Amino acid sequence: MLTHDRTAPLAAQPEPQVAEPVLLHLANGLPVHLLHLPDAQRASAFIRVAAGSHDAPLQYPGLAHFLEHLLFLGSRDFTAQDGLLAYVRACAGEVNASTRERHTEYFFEVPANKLGDGLARLCDMLARPLFDVAAQLREREVLQAEFVARGQDRNTLCDTAIGQALAYGHPFSAFHAGNRDSLKVEHAAFQVALEDFHQRFYQAGQMHLVLAGPQSLTELRQLAQQHGALLRAAPSLLQSAAPALLPLRCNALRLQVPAGLPQLTLCFALQGLPSGYPQAVDFLDTWLSHEVEDGLLDTLRSRGWCDALQLRRVYHYGEQALLAIDIQLSESANALNRASIRAALFDWLSFFSDQDDWLPWRQEYTRMATLRLRSGSPLQLARYWSEPQAFAGPWGSEQLWALRKLLSQLQPANLLELTSSTEPVEAQRQLGFTLNLCEERQQAAAIEYWNWHLPGDNPLLQPPAFSNASVIPLQAPGLTFLPGPTVPGQDDVAAFYLQWRFNEAPSDGLFEVLQVALRASLQLASQAGVQVRFEQQNSHWQLLLNGRATVFAPLLADLAKVLVHPPNLAWGQGMRRYREQAARASNEPLVRQLWQRIPEMFEQPHSDGYKLLPTPNALAQCWANARHQAVAVGIAESQRGTVHAHVAMLPGQSQALQWAPPQPQSGWHWREVVADGSGGEAVLVLFCPLPDREARTELAWRLLAQWLESPFFQRLRSELQLGYAVFCGFRQIAGLPGVLFAVQSPSVSVAEISTHIEAFLQTQGERLAQLDAAQLHLLTANLMDQLQAQTHSVVGLADQAWLAQQRGLPPDWNAQLLAQLATVQAADIQHAHQHLLNALGGCYAMANAPSPDAHWQHR
Repeated sequence: MLTHDRTAPLAAQPEPQVAEPVLLHLANGLPVHLLHLPDAQRASAFIRVAAGSHDAPLQYPGLAHFLEHLLFLGSRDFTAQDGLLAYVRACAGEVNASTRERHTEYFFEVPANKLGDGLARLCDMLARPLFDVAAQLREREVLQAEFVARGQDRNTLCDTAIGQALAYGHPFSAFHAGNRDSLKVEHAAFQVALEDFHQRFYQAGQMHLVLAGPQSLTELRQLAQQHGALLRAAPSLLQSAAPALLPLRCNALRLQVPAGLPQLTLCFALQGLPSGYPQAVDFLDTWLSHEVEDGLLDTLRSRGWCDALQLRRVYHYGEQALLAIDIQLSESANALNRASIRAALFDWLSFFSDQDDWLPWRQEYTRMATLRLRSGSPLQLARYWSEPQAFAGPWGSEQLWALRKLLSQLQPANLLELTSSTEPVEAQRQLGFTLNLCEERQQAAAIEYWNWHLPGDNPLLQPPAFSNASVIPLQAPGLTFLPGPTVPGQDDVAAFYLQWRFNEAPSDGLFEVLQVALRASLQLASQAGVQVRFEQQNSHWQLLLNGRATVFAPLLADLAKVLVHPPNLAWGQGMRRYREQAARASNEPLVRQLWQRIPEMFEQPHSDGYKLLPTPNALAQCWANARHQAVAVGIAESQRGTVHAHVAMLPGQSQALQWAPPQPQSGWHWREVVADGSGGEAVLVLFCPLPDREARTELAWRLLAQWLESPFFQRLRSELQLGYAVFCGFRQIAGLPGVLFAVQSPSVSVAEISTHIEAFLQTQGERLAQLDAAQLHLLTANLMDQLQAQTHSVVGLADQAWLAQQRGLPPDWNAQLLAQLATVQAADIQHAHQHLLNALGGCYAMANAPSPDAHWQHR
């Protein structure tokens, strides 16, 4: 296992440079940050509006959130069908918006050449929305569905409960989500309030635009000036100050939640914070949640009290903040254990506060933060620089003062202790959301003595140099090396994907034991700029690495040791994680739970014979019958021998075999599943695989999915108002490419969802019959951009090669698709649609209800 050492500081290493944005102000007063990212292949726009849910009129809770939704429904120059949402989806980008308490965000990321068209749509919808009343009535039902779903969401319920402990009069205590009752669309006074809110806040003085992409600063400035000029010129407004958070009305609450494991939330109400608060919180979080031995998290786990800890920024405005530490309790944790956790936290905070000026940890934190900024996507960087207090560089006196101020306020007088679990609470409070909530007396903690340690240097931040010459030759015939993209900025970026397959399914719980064992290594890798995922796919296990290539060799060496010999504590904690996995999964949205389980429909049934108990002996036998294959992209020739040798050290036998995906069966297949946390909502996930493995077929289905995506969303979500969670797109599941449909609805049954999807697909034949040359050209151009964009990044190339390998296809499959794209005709897409209707490649449905009729076969 990787060890930490403070005796060999890294301060002598030169600090890498971080690109910082250039600030300008347009003629209308709009502040704009321009961030030139010369090596990026994509670009992003991020607009922050200084108005949120707490700024809305008191008589119309949710108006600010409602407006956020309405702006996507069409503007003066762009209909909803040609607006930002549809445009970004068509080019496989990312788009969203979020309403917070005192600000609202709108953002997207697209291929770099699409930035101008995306920005035109964003600015037009912010400046010139339509406010059609019929569209408002439909969208109100979408918000109602979202409100119902949020009423089952743990974080929403916990945050609402936290508000009830704050000082009287603070707006965080009030209801702001909005629902059918609070959004009085039919009333003239509501329409006046809606347009007045938009007129008052959606103007240049209240907004901040960030553009990030490979365009030159001159080009970015021209885009900002051209499209930002649409925003009305007006002076910035002073948002009203919030009343005091303190004193707290109570210091302990108990909340009943619909599903999930018990959780202890320790929430601090903070006031009088300095400007460096965001950086101080991030610094504290880095060490509070560190996996180091004898750290806070390790100590609580080793006592059997908790499994996970997460610091969550609940609220921040001006000099106020609510800072929560969510602690996922073990099922056996009792009130005395919760009191001990609270006492341990305060003792650790005292120990941490006594560390003089934290110089070694500040130096290490600066390196981590720098790596994050250097490797962030355009959207991640645009979001970062949209923050009013965004900062890059070594810490100074301002940041140190902010940290000391923060730590001085993390005191018992400012703490609310909230316990949430499925244990019944009779008392109810109607606060927009229904809360089963009661006050508790805070349990006194037993006197205990703690032995705290802070982590040493992360050895992966300065990995040792390896060369092929120093490596003992080892064979890994299942490893394929592929070159990285021939574009700038990818020299020290690599990807490594490996999958284990087993002759017999591993013993239940072994995967969870290894998950626990790997946590510390994965955290150190993340800090050093490598993202690692250890995943279970059906009965297969996968290890996926993305990031700094120089870290791969020492990281793989460490992972090999941990996978074969997990620490002793991992066995007990891993088995507890296995037993609690169903409760843990219930915290996920139901539609996501079913989506993730679709691969089960393609599994070969396992025998119900004897399985070894999860022990070190069972793990050894598991690795003895394991085979693995891997793909590495972007590894320099000089490093390949080293990586090859470390892959050969991983458990299992490396084999150069072609793994064929499961063979889908034509027809209609249905599986009903019981899933926790449904809240009475209906969910249907439908996956339709391709009928064959021809490149032309795949292209036609990809174009069909692109053709269906926006109309599906428009029809089922906006017009039929089935629910908030509606999805349609091309995906690969269990090694099979196809079109995926997913709907979660609080208002209709699974049978009705199925009927609506079938009706929608039937009507698309008429649309496809009218597909003209211009529309086909736009579809193929978007798909070409997507396929070509993948070849310009290491991760894109690795994803392509990995998905192809899982399907038994050559690594250059993407190139074959590009070569044939121009030959696809409208008739090919029409044939693909007919094959989908006839379930020629199969139609696999997973739902939380029985099949609606007899044409479905049960699996």
